[in-house]
Parts: sequence; structure tokens; C-alpha cells
Amino acid sequence: MKTDYLKIIFFKRLSKYTDNKKLINDTFADLLNDYTGEKRHYHDLTHVVDLLNLLEANKFLIGDDDVIFFAIWFHDAIYNTWKTNNEDKSAEMAQNVLSKTSMPPSRIEKVVNYIMATKTHVSNNDNDLNFFLDFDLSILGADEVIYEVYTRQIREEYNSFISFNYSRGRKKMLKSLLEREFIYNTPVFREKLEAKARENMEKEL
Repeated sequence: MKTDYLKIIFFKRLSKYTDNKKLINDTFADLLNDYTGEKRHYHDLTHVVDLLNLLEANKFLIGDDDVIFFAIWFHDAIYNTWKTNNEDKSAEMAQNVLSKTSMPPSRIEKVVNYIMATKTHVSNNDNDLNFFLDFDLSILGADEVIYEVYTRQIREEYNSFISFNYSRGRKKMLKSLLEREFIYNTPVFREKLEAKARENMEKEL
């Protein structure tokens, strides 16, 4: 998706809850600036687009696609590999923007909770959240060549870390996911990606 088209669909979604064009334009500009930063290699605009495409492809299984739409846009807005509060800051950004609109507080709270849930990607009883989390981890079940590109991009984002420290952290993350009964929370993604994701991660380890 080109930037102009992304702006159109973002404007269309947020304008459902506010007629403040400056708020919409400024928010999109801030997000675009965040996701196109020079230190972004995987958690960039392409990642956002990939998740938006998955939302569109699975929208018939989703209850509240607006909540997921905004969770997608804000979930990696703040991304600093030296920090452990990226999700908190991203959720705070979403809260600050959406609280200036007419979106009901209960739905804003969902957006915030969805973003915070990307810290652990743990299964829960919220079907929409499970889909959102599976969208976010869908790269793990990609074809081998795409997965290898992804691992290089992640390493590039952590290029300020020495190899030993990076490898130790990466192995810990991979093992944590592989030890789960299921990597994916929804039957749809388990059927499509679970086996390939485990194969990719085992090979990386």
C-alpha cells in the first residue's frame, strides 16, 4: 500500500469518531514518522501493512475491526531496542489520541489492552485479541526465505547489541514460544502456520 492510500484509510477510520482533521492528520504524520525511522528494519510500515492485510483477509471472523485497526497502527509506534516499556509508551500514545475522539472508553481500553498484550502474546478468551496477536506473529510461519529475511531485519534493529547478548536474548524468546502448547491462539492460524513456525524457529535455534 502506498502512503497516500494508507492515509486515506486511516483518515476514513478515525473520522468515524472525530471531525478534527488536524488531529487525524497530525496523528497519521506522527505514526508515519515513527514507522519510517532509520532504525526500523522489521517493525516498520511494511509490518503495519502486512497486519492490515491480515485484518482485511480475516474481517469476517472479527467482531470489532476498528479496535484491531487502531491496535495495529499504534502497537509498535514506540520502538526502542534498549527499552522495555515500548508497549506501555505505544499504548499511552493510542490512549492520548483516541481519548480526544468520540470512541467509547470501553473500546479505547480494548485498544490499549491489545497493545499491552503484545508483550506476551498469551492466549485469552477475547477472540478479536487472539486474532490480533496471531497477526503480529504471523511472520514466524512464513516461507523459509521470508523468515530468514525477517531474522536479518530483527538483528539489524538490535545492531547495537554484541552478538553474544543478542543471541542469548533471541534464544530465550524462541525457546519460550516453542515450549508453549500452541504458538498461535486461533484455530485458523494454528492450522495454517503452527507447523511451519515451529520448523522455522527450531532451525534458527
